[in-house]
Amino acid sequence: MGIQLREVPLSGFRYPPMGLIALTDALPLLQPHEQRITTIVRDAWASLMAYPKEKLMVLDSTARANIVSCEMRFRATAYFEGLGVPVHHHNRALLFVLGDRLALRFKKLDDELHSKNIPTQQVAAFRGQMPLMGIGDVSFIDVGYVLDRDQVNVERICAVCPNGEENFWEYDLMSGTDVTKVQNLFAATDFEELESEVRGKPDVLHRRREGGEGETES
Repeated sequence: MGIQLREVPLSGFRYPPMGLIALTDALPLLQPHEQRITTIVRDAWASLMAYPKEKLMVLDSTARANIVSCEMRFRATAYFEGLGVPVHHHNRALLFVLGDRLALRFKKLDDELHSKNIPTQQVAAFRGQMPLMGIGDVSFIDVGYVLDRDQVNVERICAVCPNGEENFWEYDLMSGTDVTKVQNLFAATDFEELESEVRGKPDVLHRRREGGEGETES
């Protein structure tokens, strides 16, 4: 589809993180796509649920999340490329850039609306809002789904702006409401710790929170 995969060296990360985009500024960019984004997510989950029962039974939660991720990425690429929206590959991450301000990733979210990822350098960079060379000054936004307790239905579809270990803001795409208090948790010590981790761990970063499965980085 005309997308070229290219590796981004660690030197592509820039310090310090840019100012995070406010929800009021992000909404005009997100809202024209709300309905289609929710359809992309719902259809991706429905595609997994259409698997034969005997196939679903052998898939663990990580395998299911990866299948849904591939489905969302395929559908989102077709939609956004059709609109002329810039699409970027950074390692395994697929980013859709809206208005030169937001870079969207499609993810699985936990109950606290945090993305489910194996903790890599790039995941730390996204959560730390450290801009990547070649993509411009954007805020990274996770667009994702939350499953119900039984893990069989999509309960929520939200857009969140990661801010270190928490979210700067969270927006429910299904109801069109702000669902969290806006907060900025960055501190100077956070930058130093994150830089040390990113530069010191070539493969995997240590989790600050324990538990939970990791979705393959995308």
